[in-house]
Amino acid sequence: MRRESVTVLREINELHVDHKLLILEFFVRAFAITGDLESCLALRYEALALREVNCGVDQRLHVSYSEWFAFAEHAVDNRFYAIARKACEKALACFQTNDKLKTKDADALSEHMEAIRKVKRLKDLATVRGSSQSVQAQTVEYLKTKITQDDEASTRVIKEKQPSASFLFRNGIKKHNARKLQELQRL
Repeated sequence: MRRESVTVLREINELHVDHKLLILEFFVRAFAITGDLESCLALRYEALALREVNCGVDQRLHVSYSEWFAFAEHAVDNRFYAIARKACEKALACFQTNDKLKTKDADALSEHMEAIRKVKRLKDLATVRGSSQSVQAQTVEYLKTKITQDDEASTRVIKEKQPSASFLFRNGIKKHNARKLQELQRL
């Protein structure tokens, strides 16, 4: 299904933005139904980015902070932390370009500030989880190499100990025989 979507997306370059968005929406839903979350989120991101690029031409295509925020939440839920962080940055950019922040209405301003705090919290969460994921991956990789190194070291130690064990065994036999000889000589 991915191949077909890539082929179709290459062919729709010449179409109007509305047609592109309809086709992207179709593929987003198709991938959601099939359970391919990675492709679904990737195409949702493409659709949002396409809308954002073309919003200067058509104001209906403007992407609100809430759309970016909802996308970021879905990305975090599905462990795509880097994409979630980018979506949060785009949501915050919506606030910076939004003239509503310049209003004198205290309620509207407090709502916007609360929304900004939510977006920043989600961005921080995505950053922490993304970095801890990479730290966890590094830890797993380190432990795997450590285990293989320990296995190699233990096989080397076993090989080295075998000659020393046989040497000790021979020395033990020699000492045992020497003691018996001394006991027999005393008699």
